[in-house]
Amino acid sequence: MAALFNSTLRSFRELTDPNLLNVQPDRITIHRSQAGETIGSLAGSAKSRISAEEISRLNRIASDQALAAGTLVKLLRSGR
Repeated sequence: MAALFNSTLRSFRELTDPNLLNVQPDRITIHRSQAGETIGSLAGSAKSRISAEEISRLNRIASDQALAAGTLVKLLRSGR
């Protein structure tokens, strides 16, 4: 089994494509809400790349619930 694993591992070529080497992961960021914002309005803006439903689940807040000013909300920012 170890020989098979080592053989497979050696079959990979070194990654040299700059487009692939420069890829950055998505990141969770914290947004401090303004009065009257909702999860739905945050999802509709450029502040996050995921749907209102996914933001709601991530934060355990209903998507139509008005957020109090200063509420911290987790959003997903796209990597490069």
